[in-house]
Amino acid sequence: MTTELPDAEVAGLCPKWAEQADLVYCGMHEAITAGDIPVGTYLTSADLAVAYRVHPRAVAAALRGLAREGLTASTQRRTRVVGPPVTAGPDSATDERVIRVERVIRVRLANGTYAPGQLLPEKEDLVEEFSVPQSVIGAAMDPLFTAGYLAHSLIPIGTRVTRRVLDDPAGVTFGLNTP
Repeated sequence: MTTELPDAEVAGLCPKWAEQADLVYCGMHEAITAGDIPVGTYLTSADLAVAYRVHPRAVAAALRGLAREGLTASTQRRTRVVGPPVTAGPDSATDERVIRVERVIRVRLANGTYAPGQLLPEKEDLVEEFSVPQSVIGAAMDPLFTAGYLAHSLIPIGTRVTRRVLDDPAGVTFGLNTP
């Protein structure tokens, strides 16, 4: 599927920047809709400009286009991925594998195995460790992203533990003592 940045977003840009904006827009659109950049990920223009090796104005135009489609929302100097909605994966409420993996990650957050600022092991490594599909790892991490204990990092790429783990230690272990 070919997706192009609307002309309104590149109006006023020189041809080179307009081409760069389209490149960033298409790449980000594909990554967001494919789920490679999950909902909740914060994006900064500076990080994207470095990652794509383009001018910051090109990135700004691309982010405006993504926002018009409802894929991102901007607040102050950051942009957050807000769509598309997750439609696939295990039923996290009933899948025992999801519950087991989430509990192990919560314990590791609580005991400092995964410390604030540190990147978690890559999903592929967690898949191997727990012998579960990648969708189970993602479903187990979703509540931790929602609670703010984990955040997506673009540079370096990965999942980072946030300071919220220190600010809310009781919340990290919430539910660990229940069956």
